[in-house]
Amino acid sequence: MSVRLSAQAEPGEVRQVSGTTPLEKVLDFGKAGRLWLEVEKRGYAPSSVEVTPDTKTITLPLERIGTKDGREAGKAAAPPLRKVLLVGPEVRVTLRRFAKEEVSADQGSRLGSTLADAVRACYSGRADVELLPVAQDGEEESTQKALWRDTRTSMELIDPVRLPYLSEAPRLETRSGRDAARKLGERFGADAILVVSGRQTVETGGMKVGKVALFAAGSAASYAAAYSAAMARGDSLFVYPVYLPAFSQGLLLQAALVRCGDGEVLWINRGVWSPVSPDDSAEAARVMKELFSSLQ
Repeated sequence: MSVRLSAQAEPGEVRQVSGTTPLEKVLDFGKAGRLWLEVEKRGYAPSSVEVTPDTKTITLPLERIGTKDGREAGKAAAPPLRKVLLVGPEVRVTLRRFAKEEVSADQGSRLGSTLADAVRACYSGRADVELLPVAQDGEEESTQKALWRDTRTSMELIDPVRLPYLSEAPRLETRSGRDAARKLGERFGADAILVVSGRQTVETGGMKVGKVALFAAGSAASYAAAYSAAMARGDSLFVYPVYLPAFSQGLLLQAALVRCGDGEVLWINRGVWSPVSPDDSAEAARVMKELFSSLQ
């Protein structure tokens, strides 16, 4: 169930996910003296109702919806994954010095390899994980670009908290993206594709000294703590409106799991952590464990 400030959701409006029904919730109605509660469930049309401080109990009936091919949405359970094709992790590492910034391709490549090993460890015992090779020809490169494009769009626009409850399962945006997922699945015998990407900013010694005089506000640690607390509460306040936060130093990662057969987005998550050294496999494993904590 979500709490909204208006009857119709406006672009950029803050929405708070309160939890799964049935539940009891104390609401702050503010000066307006009214709120709107919206209930969502996979396979059903969302339903909302206006509530005031006098409202004590509500019951909302939900209406079943169908898919374009006539089936009822949300009824078929997803089959277990036997093999997952890992794309990336692609991480852009920026070294922030006092006078300039420099992108380190070497550190980005090394950190990506360390995180890939951590992903395999997270999936150990659940599914085989194979790393997608770098494209060797024009057609293969075009296929991978289409997958990257659509998956990145999904990772930025879909709320990880609400994803399991959306009326219809979201799919990759374009036909070329869905075809790319299907082709790669058939070629490598994979059931799903896991895409991991992100960026890391590392401050050098000179930049840290310079900050004593300039005072750069904001920290990745504070955002990570707030995000983790919100996820523990089932509160999506920190992902509405969806954005990738700016930070002075830290590692931002986002990941999505896409089914090869139809391009359905099965899972998404994102988060911010303190910088991870490319040589620190233990810290990379901890970060990946947190990133994948919501993946069933």
